[in-house]
Amino acid sequence: MKNNPHIIYRMLPKKLSALRASEQAMDHPAEDHREADEIFWPNDAFELRSDEPDEGESHPEAIRCVVAAAFEAAASAAVRRRLHRGQALAVAVLVPSPFWVAPTSSHFGETFGSRWRLIRPLSIAAGRKPTNTEVIVASELSHGQSVACISADVRALPRSLVLSADITLRIVPPSPAVLRSAIRRFTNRAATEDLLDNIGADLDLVEIVACFRPGSGPQRIAQRLVAAGAALERLRSQTEADGPNFPSNPSADAGANQKETE
Repeated sequence: MKNNPHIIYRMLPKKLSALRASEQAMDHPAEDHREADEIFWPNDAFELRSDEPDEGESHPEAIRCVVAAAFEAAASAAVRRRLHRGQALAVAVLVPSPFWVAPTSSHFGETFGSRWRLIRPLSIAAGRKPTNTEVIVASELSHGQSVACISADVRALPRSLVLSADITLRIVPPSPAVLRSAIRRFTNRAATEDLLDNIGADLDLVEIVACFRPGSGPQRIAQRLVAAGAALERLRSQTEADGPNFPSNPSADAGANQKETE
């Protein structure tokens, strides 16, 4: 039998001790820089993808659509122009919940460019103790750099940034108009004008994004949002009356027999 020239053979060491990890590798394990209380959105690099071609329509990421629509509702066109062109600006952005911090920071950096220094929120537990972050904010601004911080809690914003802020933005939970804008971005089609007016309790970002599905039309996404809002209201009522209790499946009564909008 002839040797295949494309097959490479490698000899194993004679002693098992030669297979052990080096002392250097054992002394320097990989470091995890993530903090325990920080929320990270999944990256495409970690998604399991099939080798089969995607037969459905291609969509932008739902999280980007929702965050972009909410940000534009909070910042006027004049403010966005200033963020694009202004120099040495101090900007504080308040978002509805911790789930919004990471994607809003990504949207801000991608939209307004690398000339911005994005500062992570401070730990509230640190109180008003002197931190290096406060020094960094002051130093960057005094050297002409633009600085922004996005936080769900005003107490986590560096005071040196808050007191010197040129622009303060507050992103509120998405209104029906913002949700319609996000659906239009995701599907490239508009939802019925008055459908989302029936949405009840304020949904958090993860609860909104979970209603956006590839292959679903704008009407079906809007129906999911309305059903999710109704389920959240029932959950709150049950919690106040009887303690924690998981709500019934909203799809059983809302659109279970309705066909997906293509």
